[in-house]
Amino acid sequence: MTQSDALTTDAMPAARASGRVLIARLGAERVAFDVASIHEVLDAPAVTPLPLMPRGMAGQIPHRGSYLPVLDPSAVLGVARAGGAGAALVLAQVPAALWVDDAEDVWDLADAASQGVPAGSDARAMLRGLLMRDRLVVSHVDAGALASAAVAILRNGSER
Repeated sequence: MTQSDALTTDAMPAARASGRVLIARLGAERVAFDVASIHEVLDAPAVTPLPLMPRGMAGQIPHRGSYLPVLDPSAVLGVARAGGAGAALVLAQVPAALWVDDAEDVWDLADAASQGVPAGSDARAMLRGLLMRDRLVVSHVDAGALASAAVAILRNGSER
């Protein structure tokens, strides 16, 4: 998929309303994001590193005549990317993208078993729970909260 062939959620209004999640790979882990929180997926974006980038920022990408900051979710989640070109998940509510190894699938939440998060186990309020389907366990993450945590790391230079 090229940038011009990017998958946009604007073209999938039924997906937004039906409780679907985008499954992304980050290293050996799988993470689910609500489809409504992702505006589009860019396959193999040309991420340009910037001088003196703080931990948590991968660089920037050209996007629709402007540049978007690309956040590295591994700084917040503690899971290293496998490397390579990956995919950029352009966020719907925040002018930024998340850099992941791959956007693999879209699940309907009705087809996945779910388990909540134990009280007190998610200090950043990013984890919505666990999703399970076909022996695969996936962390269901709030993309907005993840982006906010990454921006806080960028601003403060450390995790809080």
